[in-house]
Amino acid sequence: MTTVDMGSRPHMHFGEAAARLRARGVDAPQVLEIGSWTGASLAAWDATFVGRARLVAVDRWEPYPLRGVGNFPYAAVNDQLASGEARREFNARVAAMVDRVEVVVEDSRAALVRFADEHRLFDLVYVDGDHRLEAARADIAGALAILRRGGVMCGDDLERQLCEIEDLDRHDTAAASGLDYVDGYHPGVTQAVGELFGRVWCRDGFWMIEV
Repeated sequence: MTTVDMGSRPHMHFGEAAARLRARGVDAPQVLEIGSWTGASLAAWDATFVGRARLVAVDRWEPYPLRGVGNFPYAAVNDQLASGEARREFNARVAAMVDRVEVVVEDSRAALVRFADEHRLFDLVYVDGDHRLEAARADIAGALAILRRGGVMCGDDLERQLCEIEDLDRHDTAAASGLDYVDGYHPGVTQAVGELFGRVWCRDGFWMIEV
């Protein structure tokens, strides 16, 4: 069975984030990815930095209660997590990068706290984990604490920025209720990014900000 395709459009913009780091003299960055699914984005980051990055992938690879309004295959995603299929595909994809990838099987919030306690710093953090509001907010805030000065914070699935939302009451209700996806966008990601950063650079759902 083929795993659910989470989309690869954001990957075409990874070079923009790399260019921001290279402009600061960083061409072998420490990269943290929150939410790795089958490893496609991790492999894209590795290719973007031509094998020079040190990569840390954080994911639990466990089913979790996703809810949304639309035709996204939530049941299939959780089936592939429960069966281990998504993790096996991840392992196969990153096998050639094993010398430069650290895999952390842990809740992202716990991992971020531990990294901070260990005084670990990253040049780039890519947030693509749980898109519900409280989780997205915690992932971004936790990642900011371990992002090196001049680093890049980025993520996926920002289809609409908060300043672009017309029906704020409907948006607030969707975000607060824990919906993953509604009306063609992820309200939790929109709210978390908007309240922390305001308007950000964004293309095809891939968002980015330098700190």
